[in-house]
Amino acid sequence: MTQCNILREVRQRPGSSIQLIAGELGVDITTFSRQIKKMEAKKLVNRRASPDDRRVSLLDLTPTGVEVLCSIDNYITEWTAGILERMSRFEQETVARSLSLLNDAIAAIGKTDRNQDSKFASNKVPE
Repeated sequence: MTQCNILREVRQRPGSSIQLIAGELGVDITTFSRQIKKMEAKKLVNRRASPDDRRVSLLDLTPTGVEVLCSIDNYITEWTAGILERMSRFEQETVARSLSLLNDAIAAIGKTDRNQDSKFASNKVPE
């Protein structure tokens, strides 16, 4: 699951640094680097040095990584469609509305957490 999340994040942010993607996923950089090494061995991602700062590693999906991620996406789409087929139209709409509300709440919490992180990072005491 961790590698799947990494693949998705790299797809959304091709050429981004390891530090950025690890931060977005909330994964410790040491743990993240170990996962990247495993994924490189499987030929799922490419790591390259940043032209601006050779100490920074940038990530991209390989063709194999794109293929694996497409397979995962197709599986999830088919699985979800199979679940929704068993529901009435009303139930499907209810699930869609509920997921939308949940997504909005998660986004709002994410914004709050980022604000809290910046308060703590600047050594300010939250009010």
